[in-house]
Amino acid sequence: MGLLAAIIFVFGSFSFICQNNSRSSTQELSHSDVTTTFTPDSVLNNKGVQYKEINLENSISLSLRMNVAYGTAKSSGQIIPVKAYTNVAGFDGGLLWKCTALTITPTADPHKFNYQVVGFMEWNLLKYTFYNQGKSYSGTITL
Repeated sequence: MGLLAAIIFVFGSFSFICQNNSRSSTQELSHSDVTTTFTPDSVLNNKGVQYKEINLENSISLSLRMNVAYGTAKSSGQIIPVKAYTNVAGFDGGLLWKCTALTITPTADPHKFNYQVVGFMEWNLLKYTFYNQGKSYSGTITL
């Protein structure tokens, strides 16, 4: 039992030591790899851009989130999404989220939009990827 605990401790320690240190200090707690722009800011009225955050997945050590920037169109007065991106917050040692697609589409209700996020979680140990887990999230967001 003690030998197994020692082996797990050594591998865990090496994974932290060998972790990629190329991330900047602002990326230590969260990182984003895909930002989808739907509408240029010039289309919006003077009220500016507002933000909404959706938790896609929560676990003990980290949470995966989608952030949506939205505003009101000058011409129609309708709420429209401007940008969206995903990020990971919390302790992400050995895990790397890679978003491959992010879409937001309108519904019949002008304040509700359907979203779909597709990507994969990369599990790393000693700088080597040993498992890729595909993830897909979809739902409705009220803006």
